[in-house]
Amino acid sequence: MHRILSWIGMGIAIISFVLVMGGIGSMIEGKQDSSMIIGIILFLSGVIGGLWMYRSNSRKWKNKLAEEREQKILEMIAAGGGRITPAEVALQTRLSIEKAKAALDELCVKGMGQLNLTERGNMVYVFEGFLSEEEKNTAKSPLDI
Repeated sequence: MHRILSWIGMGIAIISFVLVMGGIGSMIEGKQDSSMIIGIILFLSGVIGGLWMYRSNSRKWKNKLAEEREQKILEMIAAGGGRITPAEVALQTRLSIEKAKAALDELCVKGMGQLNLTERGNMVYVFEGFLSEEEKNTAKSPLDI
């Protein structure tokens, strides 16, 4: 929905801009009256409003895509028992390796996980918050520890 509204806003801005340019062109040719000036002002507000609509909805759309991508990555981490590599994320999400690594790094910056290296230097991201069913079932009250 935000994507559609974004493009509608851009359409409004472009059409309004063309009408403003037409009005300015008519004024240059000497066809100047008060209704022409009022029309230019109204269509300028259409340009500004359309650009605002485009920008606002583009941000919302991009944020929604980022949230969906993060949710997909978290589902993959949970399925992998809390351990995942950038290559696995790239394969399942169609992100590039660099973007997959950046997404995992972002989760680590949020305090959700950490980067570990294998003996061969491969990156493995470990997220401790994803416990096995056995670990969940054997959890104890802090008072019992």
